[in-house]
Amino acid sequence: MFVFSAGMKKPTILEEEKHKNLRLALPSDFSFLRKVVALPLGYSEIIAATMYFPVLFGVSESFIYPFAVLGIEEKNLFINDEGQFIVDVIPKCAELYPFGVAKRGNDYLVVYDERVEASDGEPVFAEDGSFTPFFTQRKEELTNYALDIDKALEFAKTAYENGLLKLIEALKIDTKHGSVVLKNVLIANAVEAIPKLSPEKLYHFNVTGYLPILYATYFSVRNFKLFDLIS
Repeated sequence: MFVFSAGMKKPTILEEEKHKNLRLALPSDFSFLRKVVALPLGYSEIIAATMYFPVLFGVSESFIYPFAVLGIEEKNLFINDEGQFIVDVIPKCAELYPFGVAKRGNDYLVVYDERVEASDGEPVFAEDGSFTPFFTQRKEELTNYALDIDKALEFAKTAYENGLLKLIEALKIDTKHGSVVLKNVLIANAVEAIPKLSPEKLYHFNVTGYLPILYATYFSVRNFKLFDLIS
């Protein structure tokens, strides 16, 4: 099971009977992300994320997924002292916290962070067992997020199978905030690989909208330089 979420420490699958009395303390800001330096991205988020963040690809449980890098050495550079993002692009998983989705086989399950259980928190289920209005809305957002994640995985899989993602065994990043070595990540191989595609595949990648995403992620690696501009 792989969890797509905003840095959950104790992801727990939401079960109606088991969690009928569940209440959660909802965060008032994004300070829970202060030590989170990477967040997964849905398909529709990728291009917007490349404006500010380096977007790379990770491998887990035989699938490939895109993620945004937000900091170095357990320091999220994009969260200010007030617990707010300093840019106007916020990964969807951060907005969905304390919920997320977990991929198990071909299915997606709703998970929540056990750390935020609270007796005086927001109820998830009503007394009759139905979802509360709060969770009904959140459930719809989670469903849409799971669909978007699935599209991101399909995009990454297709790109990799066509040689458009390149494995980097050790990507060393040096910034004024510190250094890090990202192991076994993939980066878009757009400039080298796209010109080698057959006309048919090039047409396919164009009509699906994959080409601009590949170029955007390729150039987003330069955003590591932006880290030095953040105090």
